Amino acid sequence: MSGTMTNNGLNCLLERAYYSASTKTAPTYGIIGAGTTTPTISDTNLSKPLPSSATTINACDAVGAWSQGGDGGAPVQNTTSGEHKEGTACLNLPTTHSTGSSTWSLTIAGTDLSSQYIYVWYYISDASALLTDAADTVRLTLGTGGFVNVNYYDTDYDNITDGWNLLVFKCSSYSSQGGSGATLSNVDRIRITVKNSASCTTNNQRMDYWHYASETVQRVSLTSGYPQFNTGAKTVTTRAAFESNLYNTGAYVVSETGLRNADNSWVLFSRDTLTQTINKTSKVRIVMTWVETISQ
Repeated sequence: MSGTMTNNGLNCLLERAYYSASTKTAPTYGIIGAGTTTPTISDTNLSKPLPSSATTINACDAVGAWSQGGDGGAPVQNTTSGEHKEGTACLNLPTTHSTGSSTWSLTIAGTDLSSQYIYVWYYISDASALLTDAADTVRLTLGTGGFVNVNYYDTDYDNITDGWNLLVFKCSSYSSQGGSGATLSNVDRIRITVKNSASCTTNNQRMDYWHYASETVQRVSLTSGYPQFNTGAKTVTTRAAFESNLYNTGAYVVSETGLRNADNSWVLFSRDTLTQTINKTSKVRIVMTWVETISQ
């Protein structure tokens, strides 16, 4: 695969070629993600970068202290085989349509999410029949000391598909805020809000596995011996291997790949989407190879 070289990646290569005191390093990491949007030259990261390890906020294996609001009904534990994404269960999210907004919230121990990504699995059986078309059809909320000072992370209706959807957000890149915003170094409230257009019963709306991870576990070093250069063909080949035993606990599906460097403000060099997604629960070792060709 070669994918699309980004503008930032091209500028980095030009600086390294022509500037004797380049401040940019070469690509040294492979990254994988679950996004499916078409690669563009303006991409600065994968759409949904995946972590090799993560910290659980709530596994949704039991109802516990989750509380409902608006049109939302009491969450129901679902242990049916094949109907949850991780662990031993998920939570069904019933709604009785009235105001068109349903919420489920939880108080958690104070957690530092200031340099983290948050991940949540959300399931809907029939988006066109059950959801309202809006820019914030599904909203995650992080709060501190309640839901007055909060950060909102929105998923547009157009980005929700029937079945399981992995919601991924960089915590410092919120959609909007309420009050003075959440204190990301001490998040103690989480909430999911869904704009439903109809009532949801049984298992046709669910959530699973709230977790978070940093960018340092969203990368894999290039395989030893790479990059390899072919000056005759004017190509460079890079390779990285992703061990599924690191990723499969999140039940992720891989659908995008990329190359990045090691800078603190790192550069995404290229991004590609796969023609066929690879289910990481299969425990198959995946080797990604990129070939860049310099044309004249």
